[in-house]
Amino acid sequence: VHHGPSGKPSTGPTADHNNDPSQPYLYANGSSTQTAGSEAILISPAMDPGDDVCVEFYYHMYGPGQGQLQLQVKNQDSGANYTLWQRTGDQTRNWQKARFTLPQSNSPLSVIFDAIRGNNAASDIAIDDVNITVGACPYNGLGCDFEELDICT
Repeated sequence: VHHGPSGKPSTGPTADHNNDPSQPYLYANGSSTQTAGSEAILISPAMDPGDDVCVEFYYHMYGPGQGQLQLQVKNQDSGANYTLWQRTGDQTRNWQKARFTLPQSNSPLSVIFDAIRGNNAASDIAIDDVNITVGACPYNGLGCDFEELDICT
C-alpha cells in the first residue's frame, strides 16, 4: 500500500486515482532489485457461486519498461485460473478504469490481480478502488475500447 508519488518520474502514479496524495493505492514497484517477469499477486476471498459478480477498479501502468497487468478468476473447485482481462505496456500517465461482469459459475471463484514486471525499473503498476459486488455491472454505453479482439463485452 502506497500514498502519494511513487518517487520515480518515469513511472508510477503521483497520487491515487482521485489525485489525492493522502489516500492509499496498491502499488507493485518495478524496482531494479526485481527481475523481468517478477509478479505481485493479490487474491480475493472465495465468492459463492451462482450470481453475476461485477468487478470495477482503476489501474495505472505508466513507464517505458511496463510489463503486464492481468485479472484472472480462480475456480476454487478445480484450481484452474482463467485470464479474463489484461493490459500490456505503457497505458499513459493517467489512471484508467476497468469494469466487467464475471461469468456465472457453479463453483466458488476468487479474483486475482497479477502485476508482472516489465524489462526495466520503469515498470510500476498500481491499482485503486477495487470494488467487487454481487450483480451484473451497470450498462452505460457500448463499452468498446477497440484495443482487444473481444471489443464489445
